[in-house]
Amino acid sequence: MADSWDMSFLIDQATRIHEARGNFGKHLGKPMRGLVGDHLISFVAQEDRLLFLRFMARLLLGSGGTTATARIHTPIIGEKVFALDAQTSARPKTWWLMLSASNLRGYQPLSAQVSNDPLATGDEFGQLARSAARRGGGKLDVTLFHSNAVAERSFGKMTKERRAELDQKIGDALIHSSDTGIVTKPEEGQYAVVHGAGVSAEQMSERIIAAASEMNVSAEELGLSRTTQALEENIEAEEITRMIRGMRQKLAERTDDPVIGTVSFAANEDAEKKGLLKTLLSKIQK
Repeated sequence: MADSWDMSFLIDQATRIHEARGNFGKHLGKPMRGLVGDHLISFVAQEDRLLFLRFMARLLLGSGGTTATARIHTPIIGEKVFALDAQTSARPKTWWLMLSASNLRGYQPLSAQVSNDPLATGDEFGQLARSAARRGGGKLDVTLFHSNAVAERSFGKMTKERRAELDQKIGDALIHSSDTGIVTKPEEGQYAVVHGAGVSAEQMSERIIAAASEMNVSAEELGLSRTTQALEENIEAEEITRMIRGMRQKLAERTDDPVIGTVSFAANEDAEKKGLLKTLLSKIQK
């Protein structure tokens, strides 16, 4: 444990700052009135942000450690490694996060405190999505993708090893194409991802199809479908779990239909209906 702290912040799971103490002006370059209401995540180096959010999610779930090191980046200090120590506060779902740059001994990097698996667990996903929704102000969506090939419902035949490789490629494509990096697998062949206006569900579909084509997996064999739902700003983790369950049921009903099982659905219902009509007409005209 560090003997002294450079600064400390009372933050919630979305990393919104409620109080600040110490030399935050020296390190972050902002006065108290400029920090309260801001999100501490905005000062974390880009490469550490998702790890930091997973660290916070695990605090809420009680499934991770309370100490780590993270890289803080500001115009004042550039990039600097700080030791972090999270301590519970009297307010529900908030923590005092103590930061020290003078004594890092005994502290491990964030990557050692959270899972090496880039895909979030189900519980983690709910908390990460909830946190992202609050930061995003209701401007985020969740898209659920389903691949017949990975779920062993493809028209073609695929070995277990080839299916595992395709599964990996789809997960990597979503992690790198999403503007949040928050992805989970509700079940084999399904992938839920949080994304904003910077990347559409259609663009992510194209990335998945391109990744599959690198393995010579055709769009028909891939059997990709999707459904998208808005992520409300004040949604709770439990509601997100129920939402994903409903989306999975929606996709299950679609993929049970042999005509639409390989259609990549658009992000809204009107576009989906148009896409379905186009598919049906093309089959009639053959």
